[in-house]
Amino acid sequence: MQECKEVTICLELRQSTSQVSNASAESKSKRLMFKLDKFDGSTSLDTFLWKFNQLADYMLWEEKGKFINLCSSLDGPAGQVLRELPTKRTTTELVDCLSPRQIVTSVGIFC
Repeated sequence: MQECKEVTICLELRQSTSQVSNASAESKSKRLMFKLDKFDGSTSLDTFLWKFNQLADYMLWEEKGKFINLCSSLDGPAGQVLRELPTKRTTTELVDCLSPRQIVTSVGIFC
């Protein structure tokens, strides 16, 4: 009789674990539907950063995730800023480099 109880508990645990995994996978798949726009410096930085921060909050990105996703969304002159970055930079420092005064298309990039 005791073995039967252990099997039942084990089955219930597997079922609840499976339900959590399915819910997590469903939540993750819904989150993957969002795509961050590219930023090249020709549009509003404030608008781009607002969208970026909203997505970062929704996706639960921590500092490293924010930095990597911000880097991957930069294109054109704004993307050139990445070439000038020292190895250890934060998201905040990268954002400071993206101000219109810092993005110079013909002369170079200054940060």
